[in-house]
Amino acid sequence: MLQLKELYSDLQNQTEKAIKEIENSDHPIAILLQTILREQLEMIKKLMQELANDGAELKNMTEFLTIIYHDNEIANPTFRAWKRAVEWISLPYQESVSNLEPLFLEIKTNLEHSAAELERIYGAEQTKYIIPSFYISALR
Repeated sequence: MLQLKELYSDLQNQTEKAIKEIENSDHPIAILLQTILREQLEMIKKLMQELANDGAELKNMTEFLTIIYHDNEIANPTFRAWKRAVEWISLPYQESVSNLEPLFLEIKTNLEHSAAELERIYGAEQTKYIIPSFYISALR
């Protein structure tokens, strides 16, 4: 369980960094991305509270986990759309985009490792409807 706490703590830090990186952008796609990341951060915080309880039950974390993974599924193409807008329209956020690219890769990798750890702790049968399969299959 300790490794799971560390992984989601790292995810929380990465998400906070991503939010800070785009918080000054007023572009509509960036605002949408901020909204997605803020929801993800809120769910990570709730998940961390649940993980603070020894012997945390999966049923108490299902909603948080589902939202975290689905938010990431939405955040990635939204980030790519914002990146294209920044490049095409020559918006002044190229540095933010450059900083966010590796951060989004780290977040995805972190979620893959978290998915594998959840599967190890709770079993594939219990986690198969919570975590999208491509997060788990990436490490198999």
